[in-house]
Amino acid sequence: MAPAKSSCLVISEFNAANLAGYLNNDESGADINARVAPMAAVMATLLDPQASVWREKPDFTIIWTQPQGVIESFAAVLRNDEIEPENLTADVDRYADAIVDILDRTSQIIIPTWTTPPWRRGLGLGDFGPRGIARAL
Repeated sequence: MAPAKSSCLVISEFNAANLAGYLNNDESGADINARVAPMAAVMATLLDPQASVWREKPDFTIIWTQPQGVIESFAAVLRNDEIEPENLTADVDRYADAIVDILDRTSQIIIPTWTTPPWRRGLGLGDFGPRGIARAL
C-alpha cells in the first residue's frame, strides 16, 4: 500500500500557483497534494476558520508573504512615510496572532523568512535608524 499524500495549503498575497505546481510534481519522492488559498487574502484566510480552504485540514501550511503585503506599517516605511514604532509592533502582533490562531486548523506551519530585495538599497547604516527598512524588518 502506497503511503498517503501529504496535504499542503499555500497562503500568499501573490500568485503561489507555481510553488504548488512544484510541490505537486516533485519527483524526489515527496508525495504532496498542494492547493493554494485565494491570492491577496492572507489575513482573511487566516482569520476565517470557516473559509473553504480549511474544510480539509492540511498536513502543513506554507504562509509565504512579503512584509509589505501583510504589515501596513511596513508598507508605509517602504513609502518613506512617517510611522510610529508602536503601530509597526501592533501590526506585527496582529499578524503573528492570526498565524497562531490557525494551529488548530493545520498540523504544521512553514513561514519563509522575510528579506528585502537587493534593489531596495535603503539608507545604508541609516537603515538601522528610526525610519530605516532594516530596523523595521
